[in-house]
Amino acid sequence: MPFRCQKEALVFKKCLYKAFNDPEFIESGKRQFLEERTEFRRTGIPKKRRVQMAEREKRVHRIMEELKEADRLEQEHSNHTS
Repeated sequence: MPFRCQKEALVFKKCLYKAFNDPEFIESGKRQFLEERTEFRRTGIPKKRRVQMAEREKRVHRIMEELKEADRLEQEHSNHTS
């Protein structure tokens, strides 16, 4: 099957070559790496774990907001039925 995608592979290789020889792209990668390394050294937490923690925090926040809303609606309902 590799013979079916030779043209696409050549285009992809040219794109990679161009990107990895672009000074702006290289500097951008360096900056990103250094920022992530600095954050790891500051916190001791790898990026993947920090992302997971942030996602968990968002889910917890959303659930807490939903619970508050449910409590408010329940309170409102009990006030109308009393």
